[in-house]
Amino acid sequence: MSSNRPKVFISSTVFDFRDLRSSLKFWLEELGYTVFLSENNDFPVQADLNSYENCLRAIDESDYFILLVGGRVGGMYDEQNKTSITQAEYRRAYDQLVNGKIKLISFVRREIWDIKEDRKSLASLLESELSKSSEKADVISRICNRNNKFVTDADFIFNFISEISRNSEMNSTKNSPLLRPPGNWVRQFTSFRDIVDALRIDLRIELNLRSVAIRTNLLAEIELNLSELIARSKPDGGFDQKSQWAYSARKSLTGGIDDSSQIDGRSLVSLRRFILFGCGLGKKLSMVALDEAIRSGEFLDFDKTKSSWTVGSMQSSLITLSREIERLRFADELMTSATRVLMHNKLEEIEPNSSCSIKNSDFLPLFAIHDRLSNVTELFKALHTAISSNAPTLANLNLIGPSPIEKENATMSKARPSSIEVLEWINHLDK
Repeated sequence: MSSNRPKVFISSTVFDFRDLRSSLKFWLEELGYTVFLSENNDFPVQADLNSYENCLRAIDESDYFILLVGGRVGGMYDEQNKTSITQAEYRRAYDQLVNGKIKLISFVRREIWDIKEDRKSLASLLESELSKSSEKADVISRICNRNNKFVTDADFIFNFISEISRNSEMNSTKNSPLLRPPGNWVRQFTSFRDIVDALRIDLRIELNLRSVAIRTNLLAEIELNLSELIARSKPDGGFDQKSQWAYSARKSLTGGIDDSSQIDGRSLVSLRRFILFGCGLGKKLSMVALDEAIRSGEFLDFDKTKSSWTVGSMQSSLITLSREIERLRFADELMTSATRVLMHNKLEEIEPNSSCSIKNSDFLPLFAIHDRLSNVTELFKALHTAISSNAPTLANLNLIGPSPIEKENATMSKARPSSIEVLEWINHLDK
């Protein structure tokens, strides 16, 4: 049992709530909560305590206390003071609530609540009709607190509901808002769905724990990776993308692989820094959370028209990021340490205020690293923003093509089939 998971204690009479209790336990545990049900074998028991004290101890360890009130009293905790086990559990939880140690969420079956309200109205009516009767109080009590198939002990149940509603305290503090009791909101329910809908709000359940873990781990991994891809290099002490060190020289690239480009000296000075500190970063990037996010399907989109899951912008961007990191690592491998040293030493001879004509073929591997590094950084930033804000889609990104030669990118893009064309090709093969 994970100690860092939020703990929920479910309190109610067991006999009439058995199915609902087990359903709530299953649902909450699927969402990542630890759930305490006294009738289950996984309920935490301390051998030197009796069963009642074990329940109260479990409440002290819980973060949430869910109370379900129906028409049965259940077992008694204190016969002399007529305190039921559920009532004792509630009072322990309320003490914890007052001390800020637990959150209390109360539910009452709607039919029980309605019966209580009807009999409250009936009592008011009888009060006026029997105003002259000496046995008025006894008559009203016998009529309004009579038992039926829904309520086994109406007087006890109605008083308990009044207790959890904190009616007496609310009435006594009408003129003192700051003294009003906490935790007295009572929700009526008729179905499991009513309880689930309320708990989604009270427990702030938007995602299950697996989804939360996937997103949290991915955000942490992105932040860790970005710490490798940016550096404090601006004059004002601000951070800059390491890919920016090669940007100016990369932008000066013109023509094809057999051509040459004219690059100014300042751009080449910045490029030298990129050669030293911007290359070889691919192997430093973690992909554990990224791979898990892709495999999990957490970021797939649901197509209502097809009633199926599809790859939308978020999932597509995750896949693209994975591919770009692999390409970056491959480009890094092509640019060996020896090659980088030779290139750096050659550029060191060029004066900052001059310009130099370079062969495109000599620098294409270096610019390929720049392009992949720039794409990876942009994808990291966009994904972090989208995931942090729970955005359903990703902002449009203008990523650099697979080749540093623009003309080659156009040719490759034209030759590459679209997803629809791939499906058409597959279907054609099947015929």
